[in-house]
Amino acid sequence: TFLSVSIITSTLTTKTRQLDKLRLENEKIRMRADLLRSVSHDIRTPLTSILGYMELIHDNPELPEETRQKYAGIALRKANRMLSLVEELFEVTRFKIGRIELERTNISAEMLILQLTEELMPLLRRKNIEISVDNQGVFDIFVDPDKMARALDNILVNAANYTPEGEKIMVTLDKYADRSRIRIANTGMDIPQEKLDRFFEKFYRADEARQSGTGGSGLGLAIAKNIIEAHGGSITVSNANKITTFTIIC
Repeated sequence: TFLSVSIITSTLTTKTRQLDKLRLENEKIRMRADLLRSVSHDIRTPLTSILGYMELIHDNPELPEETRQKYAGIALRKANRMLSLVEELFEVTRFKIGRIELERTNISAEMLILQLTEELMPLLRRKNIEISVDNQGVFDIFVDPDKMARALDNILVNAANYTPEGEKIMVTLDKYADRSRIRIANTGMDIPQEKLDRFFEKFYRADEARQSGTGGSGLGLAIAKNIIEAHGGSITVSNANKITTFTIIC
């Protein structure tokens, strides 16, 4: 009887492992299908535009050189955007299915934020945006510096893009329980909860009037979320009194 129970237990364990492996494979297949749908979703428009401009150049040899250069320049910009988009798609998918490898070390959270804000200065100055960093007791964080920098940069760029001219971005670092908390808040617009709930979806933009040519790929926040979660952290977004706040726990 004991032997029979052992055999049954062993068989059930084997079957469970097989099912887990099958579920993982199905998840990978689903992710690849999502990737293909995402690619076709967002590159169709620039591809159509590229083909249109190239056909104009090809079919109208009498075009003035200035016009020809203008059309070629537009097509080149669209092509570069497509390349960047596809690279980001593969990156966000790689992070999503857990292939991201972290090389963690202790780094200063404040210095990381200050470095990223310094790199954003051209955009901040162009829009006359003021940025402040208030450290309330966060020192080192144990993260992969390059990947966490990518995540925080995506959030800061998003904040800068959606902050009106002359307004502010506020970064606050403090402790939450036994972990570090980074809050990035920007003034802007009132955002309903149904839109906030979709902020981390691939290709989603809260401002629907903003087109992909001016508003980024719509992948930045999805990538940031995947990186932060790969560290065992979390990211949430809230909005009150026209202030949007991203809260990162790491």
